[in-house]
Amino acid sequence: MRIKQFLFPVALIIPILLALVLMKPSSPTQTTAEQTAEDIHRPVVALSPTESILKNSPQVVENNFDPALALTLLSEVALDENGGPIVNSQLRRQLDNAVQLMGRDQNPAELDKLGELITQAFKADTAKIINQILFQYYAYKIAEEDYTKTVYLGGSGDPSQNIKNLNSLRESYLGHELTEKLFGEENIYQNYIAELTERLSSPDLSEAIRANITAEVRKKYYPNDPDTSGL
Repeated sequence: MRIKQFLFPVALIIPILLALVLMKPSSPTQTTAEQTAEDIHRPVVALSPTESILKNSPQVVENNFDPALALTLLSEVALDENGGPIVNSQLRRQLDNAVQLMGRDQNPAELDKLGELITQAFKADTAKIINQILFQYYAYKIAEEDYTKTVYLGGSGDPSQNIKNLNSLRESYLGHELTEKLFGEENIYQNYIAELTERLSSPDLSEAIRANITAEVRKKYYPNDPDTSGL
């Protein structure tokens, strides 16, 4: 009789325990609502124009570099009457787009493939010049990135010296002539702003003196500007 009394509650408990075990999920899961909320609060990362091209192009390879796409960015390089590339700030912007697409640590085989595509797309002499400029510029941009990080982390506060250092870096990779053609306009503007900022830094200058300094510095760097021709 006592055995029956003992087995009766056990018989009730066992099904309950089994039900609890079966109902317990083997691993945590998210409800659809939780997943939706997580998606809503996930940060949205804006894509650069080049990244947008990469994302939407069916030709993009897994490492985000397609030599044919890079060639497309260089296909509108302006040529002079002899068929050579016109080297100026516009070409530099086209080089920037191509280099951004190429990436910092690119597979050398993919870079070689781009060089071959350029050789096929342009006349021999033109292709040789474009390839030379492109890969010199590619090496420079990597060095520029490293230099910029050094300046940022070091907290250098001398704009004039930073401009000189950066220009020296450019010439070491590109040579003086190519640097002048690609960065000439930018260098003039940067030096203009640096000198103007330095000469106007004193809070004791009157408005008249500030105006004279501004006109003087502007004429120095932009002598052909109509606004300074009469100064």
